[in-house]
Amino acid sequence: MVQSGKVEEHRQCILCIETSSELCHVILCDICGLILGSISLRRIRFSSDTLVHEIEHLFKVCGINVSELVTAAVSSGPGSYTGIKVGVSSVIGICQALGIKMIVFNILESLVNFARSLLNINDVTYCSIIYIQGKTYCDLKNIDEKDITLNSINDKNLESVLKRRKAIVIQCHGCNIPEKIIENENVKILKNIKISPQMVVDTVIELYKKKGFTDLENINILYRD
Repeated sequence: MVQSGKVEEHRQCILCIETSSELCHVILCDICGLILGSISLRRIRFSSDTLVHEIEHLFKVCGINVSELVTAAVSSGPGSYTGIKVGVSSVIGICQALGIKMIVFNILESLVNFARSLLNINDVTYCSIIYIQGKTYCDLKNIDEKDITLNSINDKNLESVLKRRKAIVIQCHGCNIPEKIIENENVKILKNIKISPQMVVDTVIELYKKKGFTDLENINILYRD
């Protein structure tokens, strides 16, 4: 499905690719974060040729020339290794062909930023726990650290964390949360969350503003075993 809006001439644009989730997104936005158009498709129908076709189609529908791209962004997961590989290789090719810089973003950060904004929680004593694609990730940084660093964690260590910290628990669509976590009075739970184009764009724009570009040869791909 394609969604697009009217595009002004000579607009500086960013191409965002998220191919690690069950529902993949191809998005065009401007450097202020306004979504100009987006395409979402199931990963089961996904291939390298499909992605190239959808990117070309989105540019055409939005009336954007590739010369208007200032950067291209791609998700490094975690998620489907095949999906990530297709997305990353495509964006590398685009950046090399156009001579533009690349942004690599992590969907876990997108989820954390979305949850904190939705719940209006800025309290650094809260850690973040994400249940996604059969794995559990937890932000174990010290409370005086600003950067989000999420690592895989097992149930035993998670119970230990929740004895010391309050937590935002994000249950992604299709994942189960243990009853012990649901009943824990120290957690706030968001259920059945899906990655959206707006989540992706918000994360990418933040990195763009910080000049958080990645060398084409230096990409850390996270993937599900």
